[in-house]
Amino acid sequence: MGSPFGRRNVWWKWHDVAAVYYDWDHKAVKLLKDCLDETNAKIVISSGWREYNNEDKLKALFKIHGMDGYIVDTLPKGLKEIVIKNYLDSNAELVESYVVLDDADMSIAFVPQMVRTYDKLTEENTKEIMDALSYRYAIVAKDDRISVSDNGREYGRAIINLVNVKDNILACIFMECENIEKKKVELLRTAAISNSLKMNKNITAYLFMADKLAAFAKNVSLGGIPLYSPDITANYVYFNIRAYNFYANNKNLIMKLLSEITGKR
Repeated sequence: MGSPFGRRNVWWKWHDVAAVYYDWDHKAVKLLKDCLDETNAKIVISSGWREYNNEDKLKALFKIHGMDGYIVDTLPKGLKEIVIKNYLDSNAELVESYVVLDDADMSIAFVPQMVRTYDKLTEENTKEIMDALSYRYAIVAKDDRISVSDNGREYGRAIINLVNVKDNILACIFMECENIEKKKVELLRTAAISNSLKMNKNITAYLFMADKLAAFAKNVSLGGIPLYSPDITANYVYFNIRAYNFYANNKNLIMKLLSEITGKR
């Protein structure tokens, strides 16, 4: 039987085989196998490896760890968020539940079905996978308000205020969270970001606020620059130099907005 990689891809063949054989963590592979077996889930590959390996080649690589039988499809080339969404839309009748497993953060697009890995898959990740596949979390979005529940019990709320400041759209998001566990706060945050983008796609930056809860900022990293006032803790998040300059030149105005918004909620 000839090599599935072909002569022209011989360098990639040995490079990828070595990477799979030597670099894949055996414990992480077992965790993934156990999770797939328990949930009867299958693998649709969206990894960058699909850019230069077809499905047969990828199955040959996965076979090194006995995982080729779990692969059912490979996504086409393109931006991950788009090709994943297209696949889910095209196979809506076949996909009962799903989880997006990646080292890139796509939580805004796929909350709460996004599980982010870093160095390797961990036991905590497998718990998150099980939660995502069982739809444990529920998100309800109505106009400018978001609520998130866990097993039917609401634990967090967010109110979104879009403010036009000197031709910049600032999304001021006030969050109340009874459980400040990192995963739950991040779920509330990404749900609020996703809904704010539906309200207006031209948002310059975000201002996250929590009421009288310094522990909120200590336990959960919201990113960006911390802002403090007697009644609130907030983090300003910027994405480019224009947004940062907007923040730097309007600190006093932003602090004024904080007190106004928290007073109206």
